[in-house]
Amino acid sequence: DIFSRGVAVWFLLTFLVYSFISYKTPWLIINMTVPLAFLAAFGMAWLFEKRGKALGGVVLVLSINCPPS
Repeated sequence: DIFSRGVAVWFLLTFLVYSFISYKTPWLIINMTVPLAFLAAFGMAWLFEKRGKALGGVVLVLSINCPPS
């Protein structure tokens, strides 16, 4: 749908712009977390719809139980 494509473009443009900026600060990542959260939600919804609830549940459990690196 058009909203998910817009969010993907939003993330890619933000990522590219911040990649070329030489002055990087830690709070710039905040501007990328919103579209990434939307894209993760769209991906989980796609998994639940197209691939079945079992696979979506496994991915959800694995992503929650991953230890921080």
